[in-house]
Order: sequence, then C-alpha cells, then structure tokens
Amino acid sequence: MTNKIRKILIGICSAVILVSLIILCKILILDPMLADRTNKQAKDIYHSSEQETLAPEDKFKSLQELNSDIFGWIKINNTVIDYPVVWAQDGKAEFYLNHNYKKEKSKYGSIFMDPACDPTYIHRNTILYGHHMADGQMFAELLKYSDLEFYKSHPVIKFDTILSENTWKIISVFKTNTREEHGEIFNYTVADFDSTADFLEFVDEVKKRSLINIPVTVNEDDVLLTLSTCSYEYKDFRTVIVARKVRDQEDPEVETDEATKASNPLMPACYYR
Repeated sequence: MTNKIRKILIGICSAVILVSLIILCKILILDPMLADRTNKQAKDIYHSSEQETLAPEDKFKSLQELNSDIFGWIKINNTVIDYPVVWAQDGKAEFYLNHNYKKEKSKYGSIFMDPACDPTYIHRNTILYGHHMADGQMFAELLKYSDLEFYKSHPVIKFDTILSENTWKIISVFKTNTREEHGEIFNYTVADFDSTADFLEFVDEVKKRSLINIPVTVNEDDVLLTLSTCSYEYKDFRTVIVARKVRDQEDPEVETDEATKASNPLMPACYYR
C-alpha cells in the first residue's frame, strides 16, 4: 500500500470518527441541554410568583400565548416530571410525539393528552402520554415506580388543568403489552364507561395488575388519571401509572407504610411462557 493511499484511508477514518463524535455530542449533550432549557422556560412562567393567586383558567394564559394547545401542568415532587401538558385540538395527537410544547421539532416530544379526552370535560379516566428518554427527561422516571421505596417517596401526582387544580393518589403501577404476540391486550386507555359497573371492573383490573399493593381505595364517584410511557421488558411494552383524584375534604397524604410489593400481580401472558 502506497503512502498516498494510506494517507487517504487515514483521512477517511479520521473524518468518520470526527462526524461520529459530533453526532454523539449532539445526542448526549446538546439535545438534552436544549430540551431542558426549553422546558425551563415554561417552568419559569408557570411557577412564577405572579401565578400563585390566579384562578386555574388564568394560570395558563401566558403559556397559551406560546401555544393554545397547552391546557394543563403535571408535576411529581422530587422528580424531573414538571411539565406543561398539551392537547391537540385538531385530534392529531401524534404531532406531539416529536414536537415540544412550542410546536418545535424535538425528539423529546411533549406530555400530551389522549385524543379521546377533552380538557374542557371531566372524564372518568384522563390519559396522558410522554416519552421515556434515555437521559431521564419526560416520563422516564415513571419506570422507577416498580420499586416500592420509590413509590413510598412519591405516592401522589399534581395535575392541574384549566378547570381545576388537583392532587392525585396513585392506585396502581403496572406493565402491559401492546402487541398481540405477547398475550391479550388490556385496554387501559378508556376515557369513559357505559356504567358504574364497567368503571369499577376497570379499577379492579388495574389494581390486580399492580406491582405494588397500594392502600388507596376507589369508589364509584372517583375519577382517574393514567400516565403511560414506553417500557422495554419486551418490544412495545408500556409502564402505566394510574391515580385517582383526592376527594373533597380528604387528606392528600397517603399511609405508604401499608404499601407492600405485590406477590402475584397479573402480568402479560409472555411473562408466563
């Protein structure tokens, strides 16, 4: 091999390495930094002191100047989950899989509401989706709820909307499949039910799948909040957190000492093969 060819090959390899490093820096450093900075702008607006005395419907006016699709805010204390929630008014929720709350292109997407739901209406079950990002942003920390001690430290969710400000007590943490090859698919994305019996049956199905025995009851008058994110035990799996709204005059605290690891939760069929 001549020196000229050797130099050309070394140059090509060096260029490939340089481009690879640039791509890695973008993926591992620049993209997370930009996503975090963008979300911080929303946090600075929503959590500003001027917002504290405003009525729920007024708290979102400043954010809605950025995007009229913003209708809510979700926060879990002592986690990174502290984000605006959007609803695609045109019904095309998939837009927010790869666009942030400013409608800018972003692989981080947004926390968004299921198109079957409507932020101006109180559903029996409100469903929210968010990505599980490798750097821990968006809904990635939901996977930590498989750990009993993490649940005990984070038993409630704060989810406010243009209608009201509410705290939600978690009632179930479960894994589920979305592909028929892994077993029968449990439809946890039901927003409304034909009857009270159907609603209570849904609650029973949710609770018997829970990885944790959680000492929070649900009755026929309660409403639910469901959070869903990707999970990687099997292809296209989901980790799902279900909570119910704190009732009027109810203590928002949860007696987490009574929570235990479930010994035999109902799992997708692929777990038993």
